[in-house]
Amino acid sequence: MNQERRVSISVRLAAKTAKGHGGQTAHDLRKAADLEYVDYQRSPRNSILIKPAPGYELREICEARRNQRQTKRSMKSNARVAFEGIITFSKLAQPIIEALPLNEQDDIFHQVAEKIAEYLNTSLHGLVVHRDESALHAHFTLAGYDMNGNPLTQTVKRQQCIQIQDVAAEVVQHLGIGRGKSKIERIKDGEPLNAYINRTVRELHYDLPNEADAVKANLQAKIEELEQKATEAEARIQKATRNLERTEQKLKEAGEENERLQKRLQTYQRRLETAQAELEETTQKLEEARSELARLQKLNEEQTCTIKENSQTIEHQKQEINRLKKAIEPFQAPVTEIKEFSRLKKPPIYKPWEDPKVVTKTKKVIQQKDHLRALAAVRQAAKEEARRRAEEAVQDELGRLHQLQNERERLAKAIEQAAEIGRLPSVEPATSAYYGEKKNPPELILYNATLLDYGERLVAAGDGTPLQQAAALYKEAHERWKSAMFWGMSEEQIEWLVKAAEKDGYRIDFAEPWAKEYAAEVRAELQAAALDRAIEDDRRPGW
Repeated sequence: MNQERRVSISVRLAAKTAKGHGGQTAHDLRKAADLEYVDYQRSPRNSILIKPAPGYELREICEARRNQRQTKRSMKSNARVAFEGIITFSKLAQPIIEALPLNEQDDIFHQVAEKIAEYLNTSLHGLVVHRDESALHAHFTLAGYDMNGNPLTQTVKRQQCIQIQDVAAEVVQHLGIGRGKSKIERIKDGEPLNAYINRTVRELHYDLPNEADAVKANLQAKIEELEQKATEAEARIQKATRNLERTEQKLKEAGEENERLQKRLQTYQRRLETAQAELEETTQKLEEARSELARLQKLNEEQTCTIKENSQTIEHQKQEINRLKKAIEPFQAPVTEIKEFSRLKKPPIYKPWEDPKVVTKTKKVIQQKDHLRALAAVRQAAKEEARRRAEEAVQDELGRLHQLQNERERLAKAIEQAAEIGRLPSVEPATSAYYGEKKNPPELILYNATLLDYGERLVAAGDGTPLQQAAALYKEAHERWKSAMFWGMSEEQIEWLVKAAEKDGYRIDFAEPWAKEYAAEVRAELQAAALDRAIEDDRRPGW
């Protein structure tokens, strides 16, 4: 596996409540219980650049920012008022940072924390550098609400966390240190699953397609490598076999013991056995890799289908629940408050002459008549809604049919008028006379163009591009008649028809005098010089 080691910086964030922030502050200032991985003799080398603000102070800051916008309720007691971050370096980058003076190290950590706070539109309230653990790092604290009063738990998403790595890398790029390696790159490079397995379900939905492709690509590469090894092993076997046969032949021809040839024969035999064993091992690994690839492909397809089906089902159920809530809300039965007996309150000992008092409690109930009235209203509303939807569907269908009828009449009238004056593109046999058009001709659809079939004449009704109409008329005429006469063609259509007819050896002509002249010019150009493009490229025009 290709696990590339980088000289990189990395930043991680976590939202904390005021109580949780207190525990992190105790760790940062080394006021918590002793930890095995901390070398307390080196703790004096730690730097407290900004003393972490206490939780109550961060809560006051977040409440002040939150009050800038209108809210329906006060801040929750467990609101995330602090964003704790840690700045670390890769193993290759740590010697570069540790070689710097302490004040320059502190300055780098301070710049990175300030840049991140500025990018997230919040403020920095704590920064401590630790040099008493196995690796140099720094903890920083940000206010959990930005300057606009929005919680960072809502504004800091996956894309912002990715961009933070670039923001941190800009500060140390002059030292040759870049950003860390993304999950997608780790998967493509074949790193083990434990390097990126700690993820949520939502992250899995986002990453699974890329991971599946990466795993399949790695397996495919492994299969190709094993196939190459198998080919090489077979070649070595063939070569060893040939050498063995030649040596045996030489021994046979020599007719006497030849020590040198005998040793060579033994060497070739050992090579042959080694190559055969390697081929068997490679073949077994190849079959295992192919089986694993097939299993992963099947599992990926099943997971993709399951996720898609579950998502569609959940979305449909949400929509149905919302629709039912909206339909029932206006007809909910009113709630009535009644008082019922709770207990008898005895008089005090020093007032024995007083009578016991009845204590009642208020209870909200729905009266039976109100419930039935609400149920009847819901049923009536459902009937009216069903009737309204049915009427709308009928009206929509009538409107659509009316529109289709108007369009058909308009098209028929336009075709009738245009056919009389010869404006629509059309074709007819060059050797037969045209005796008029019949009503309601059948329709042909070729190359997205609609043709009206009048028997001894084909008319392009207007669908498709001009070249698609010309191609449709040409194809149908070529199949029906030995020669054809075209009407109402443009210069572009005439040029295409002439080229196609010259290619196929099909005889065509044009009714209009100017069209005849233009067709003659195109034929002359074709005879004078070769076409600048292949006729086959023109056989499917308009695509």
